[in-house]
Order: sequence, then C-alpha cells, then structure tokens
Amino acid sequence: MPGAEAFVSDLVDKNIPFMCLTNNSLKKRTDMALHLQGLGLKIERDQIYTSAMSTARFLAQQQQGCRVYCLGGGGILTALEKNGVEVVDDRPDYVIVGEGRDYTLEMIDKAIRFLKEGARLFAVNLDTQRATAFGLRSGCGSIVKMLEEETGKKAFNLGKPSALMLRGARKMLGLRASFTVMIGDHMDTDILGGIQLGYHTILLMTGRAQEEELKEYSFQPDTIIKNLAEFSVEQLEEIISQKPIDEDYLITFG
Repeated sequence: MPGAEAFVSDLVDKNIPFMCLTNNSLKKRTDMALHLQGLGLKIERDQIYTSAMSTARFLAQQQQGCRVYCLGGGGILTALEKNGVEVVDDRPDYVIVGEGRDYTLEMIDKAIRFLKEGARLFAVNLDTQRATAFGLRSGCGSIVKMLEEETGKKAFNLGKPSALMLRGARKMLGLRASFTVMIGDHMDTDILGGIQLGYHTILLMTGRAQEEELKEYSFQPDTIIKNLAEFSVEQLEEIISQKPIDEDYLITFG
C-alpha cells in the first residue's frame, strides 16, 4: 500500500503504540511478521493480533479444559494449544470454523453431527471470501453458513468486527478506548468494529471499499483517505490533540 512503510516507520520512531489486526487465522504471527518485514514494514510478532488469538483466549476464559473440534489449521491450532484448549476428534464442547486448505466432506459431516449432539458453534471470522496469491477463495463465513443452515445453530464470531477482538487488542496495549484510532479498508469489519467501540475510524480507499457503496451504509467512518501516502503521523497527532491532554492513545490497523 502506498505510504505504508513510511507511516509505520514514523509510528515506531515516535514511540506511538500500535497493533495490526487480522482475520487471517491460517498463518502464525511469526510468519505474518516475517512477511511484513520482507515488505519493509517495522512490525514485530507481538504487534500482530489475530482472530485465532481472540477465539482461543475467549474459549479458555469461558471454560477451562474445554474440548474443541476444529475446522482449520495453522494459526488457529497454535493459538488453541497455547491457551490450553484441547483439540479433539470426538465429544467436543465446541466446533470452531477457521481458515484451512484441507476441508473434507467427512470433516464437515462430523462437525454437523457434533453440533446436533449439543456442541456450540464458534467462527474465527465471518468473511465469505479471502484473498490469496491465487485470487479469492471461500472463507470461513461460507462454511459457517452451511453449518448454521444444517443445524439451526447460530455461530458466535470472535473475529472483526467483534468487540471482543478489538477490545482484546486494545487491552494488550493497556490503553483507553477514547484514544484508539482504527485504520482499515473494510466497512463491514474494520470500520463497523471501530465505531461500535467508540474508536476514531479512518477508511482507506485501497480497492476493497468503493466510494459509491458508502452511501448504502447506515454508519460512516470519521475520516476517509485514499491511502497512507496522503496521511501522516502529524495528522494523526492533530486528531489526538483534540482529546484531553492527560490521556494516552493507540493505533490499530485492520
């Protein structure tokens, strides 16, 4: 994205805390950080917060020693293990839908059976499509809709725009909601989530959001910019300067 490298460098140089939020539960944080660093961005592993982390932490808080049947791999399995959530192939308390490359009809049939037997349904995100190097592919939301239709159960989403995910990222930095700025390119996840938590929202018109579609939404971002090349840390500081002087702030990226 034009301007991203310089913008992130300025944040780092000025010691402005920030967190990168992603609904991608397939990759591990370490892999994501290495990828971003390869693009020239000064982003460390601990500055990335994923929907897989949000899901695993919530489950661990809800029920210690819970059993989970997981449709997905990579990042979500790692997050579940780190939070002491047991991944099983029978009698689960929860069925979790995350990104994966190896879904089979047998796995989906198992998930349906477990849900009908009483397991509860969780979604790592509700994105119906995800961008890959090979183009758009079906996302978690597509699988979730199928399971909901078949079982009559409603999935609980822990990815963006979930308030639990956005609040969890903010709490990791120990800062206040009124001084959070949410920067993202998706109205239904980044901007909606930021508005619901009272963050100042900045929409990037980088291809995912289309200007003609904005009028269809009942909510609007606080600020709209073409890309980060036309937005500086000084402008960010101007936004923050309108807040009470004795408070801190943070940035989150969608």
